[in-house]
Amino acid sequence: MSTTHRRDRGQHESMVGYYLAAAVFALLAIIYVCWRAGCWLAGQPGPVLINPATAAVDGTFQWPVASTVLLVVAVIAAAAIAVVVGRHRAATAVLREFDQVAQFLPRPRELHAITARDAKHSAQRLRGRDAITGHLDYGLVLGSLIGAGTSALYMSWEWVGLVIGGPRCGKTTGYAIPMICQAPGAVFATSNKPDIYDATRWVRDRNDLDTAPAAKADISRQGLRALWAYRTQRREPPRTRGTIWLSDLQHIAGTQGQQWWWDPFWCVHELSDARELAAIFAAAETAEGSRLDAYFDGGAKELLALHILAAAVGGGDLKHVDGWLTDPKLKVARQVLTRHGHHDAAAKIDTAANLNPRQQDGLYDMARRFINVMTVPAYARSVLPPQRVRFDGDNTVGSNDIRHDLPKFDPQAFVTSTDTMYALSMEGAGSATALTTALADTIFKASVAQARRNGGRLPVPVVAVLDEAANVCKLPELPDWYSHFGSQGIVIVTMLQSLAQAAKVWSKDKLDMLVDSSNVYIYAGSSNNESYLSGLSRMIGQRDVRRRSRSHSNSGLGSTSTSESWSSEPILGIDDLKALPAERAVLATSGNRTVVTTKNSYWLGPYAELIDASKKACATERAAQQTALTAAPPLAATTRERTF
Repeated sequence: MSTTHRRDRGQHESMVGYYLAAAVFALLAIIYVCWRAGCWLAGQPGPVLINPATAAVDGTFQWPVASTVLLVVAVIAAAAIAVVVGRHRAATAVLREFDQVAQFLPRPRELHAITARDAKHSAQRLRGRDAITGHLDYGLVLGSLIGAGTSALYMSWEWVGLVIGGPRCGKTTGYAIPMICQAPGAVFATSNKPDIYDATRWVRDRNDLDTAPAAKADISRQGLRALWAYRTQRREPPRTRGTIWLSDLQHIAGTQGQQWWWDPFWCVHELSDARELAAIFAAAETAEGSRLDAYFDGGAKELLALHILAAAVGGGDLKHVDGWLTDPKLKVARQVLTRHGHHDAAAKIDTAANLNPRQQDGLYDMARRFINVMTVPAYARSVLPPQRVRFDGDNTVGSNDIRHDLPKFDPQAFVTSTDTMYALSMEGAGSATALTTALADTIFKASVAQARRNGGRLPVPVVAVLDEAANVCKLPELPDWYSHFGSQGIVIVTMLQSLAQAAKVWSKDKLDMLVDSSNVYIYAGSSNNESYLSGLSRMIGQRDVRRRSRSHSNSGLGSTSTSESWSSEPILGIDDLKALPAERAVLATSGNRTVVTTKNSYWLGPYAELIDASKKACATERAAQQTALTAAPPLAATTRERTF
């Protein structure tokens, strides 16, 4: 906690007198100007006196009709201007009053690493001078310091961040969307809504907006005009463009779903790798607040990991794992493990298969529930190869096997590209969170592997924006990764509604690790948790406030004495943080005192026109998809569902 010793400038007790004097002066000036102008228009003979009061005393004062007309017009115009100015001041009064805290917070010269100058030097060191061509290359923009103009603050390309904010506080519009647009390389983004995809899809796509299936006629005419204006005026912001990969198994952003497949086993070589993947499925499928049995939960995860290892080393897939767990008597997994030299793992499966029926049923049932997502054909298809391996003695692969001809997603090629991956899922009984989380794990591990091949750091950072992470990206190891991902060029920004929400996914120790390891910590508002806000208030610090009191004595001739005292108060108290304006955020960064910033709302930035055009194109495309789906005959819909 810090204390600021600057004096509280305070407010004038009343400005009414000043306002009245200004109004009277303005009215007299208007009357005088209208009188002079009216006399000139009326062609009044003789000189027009400078002082109308003298003319009134002499009886020579004349007020032409033209002056009356001008006065009426001037008064109406002045009233209209006063209304507009008054409304604007009323609308910004809360912001102006709130921004007075700037006098107690660090000034730009007191900040390190996040100012433009420091961020530029850091970016040149990390990415090379040739890669830094403009201010958007310095780092991810975090907003600007209040009370210090419009100078941007930046998040270094070797930092990781955490954004906390309740619903509708501007996390997505102020951070997620502009960060995705600004990223110089590959981007991985998660969400449970289509907003991120809609806003950035055509900003990041290697194809131009006018090649979109729905971008015809008036679909995005305004957006195309804006794009053309940017190009002709040479003001188009830097854009990183590549292939768009959409994983939308629950059809959140439309009817596309997922038109490619990927292999969750690409990096599973040992039992430790299989355990990590099993832990992801277990975390995603474990209901919030459910009571866990240490024996069955741990045993089921181990059993799942053993079968994952068997499928991985044998060239199988997750559907094989699901099938093998339905029948403990099947020896396929044990045989595969033995054949590939994993004798201890095979022995563990043998032990589980020979438990008493009650224990056996409990373990196998829980293990199956961890990969319950594989019972949905459309979900299963997304992680199955076009041609599946058939094992001897395996009766789980029948004639109704899932087949497709989709292209394969290569995570190792992705992390060195300029492509964008959107992983969308919603919480609930039919959630695809297990697969979106496993996909995130795959991309992060591919990033680490590529960084190691490049001397420990990615030459072009991979940016991951994990919006609604506690709902759709429940990575058990995420807090541990925060301690070293930034140094490898893996820039993660995790967005949560509250720390209480995150506590349902990660333990207290893990959550503390996540917070402590974040180089950038942002409170975006919309929280009523007084315990949390109290800690945040202490982190911001205190200010010294001067108070004056006067006392008057009636004894004798009477006298007045003035005393002065100082007291410490929070710079921003709990009530202030509860009422944090939507345009503001609290920012804590490594090596700096906490500051208050403006949010980097996308409509204030260089990508505003591009984003608006992308949103319109996506909305129209989605409407066209829904129209086509509604118009399709019932038989066609049934066939589609069966195929997918």
